[in-house]
Amino acid sequence: MATVTHSTNEVTIDAAGVPIGRLASRVATVVRGKDRPDYEPYKLPKIIVRISNISKMKISEAKVESKFHYRYTKYPGGLKKDYWKNLISRPEKLFLLVLNNMLPKNTHQKQILKNIKFV
Repeated sequence: MATVTHSTNEVTIDAAGVPIGRLASRVATVVRGKDRPDYEPYKLPKIIVRISNISKMKISEAKVESKFHYRYTKYPGGLKKDYWKNLISRPEKLFLLVLNNMLPKNTHQKQILKNIKFV
């Protein structure tokens, strides 16, 4: 499991050797404030999550070969497919794509993603 260090409004998570899905679900819980007793779903918490050793997180070879992400360029016929094997060189971007799918699809989503820092 990821090593977690808490301070008042900052949480540091060590990602070395942790599978990407477990890490993303843990970060999604912490960054939304659901692990705190004063959690309220309609309020955006002021928690900053710092993730260290993101390049050492564990991703299985089967996922790297088979998973992909769609993005749209807003032009006709502009649907692009990004494979994980091309995104593996940028682990921060790949992690944010996975985490983005675990967050609620509302107006807080972009603000929550700004509270994640990579060390």
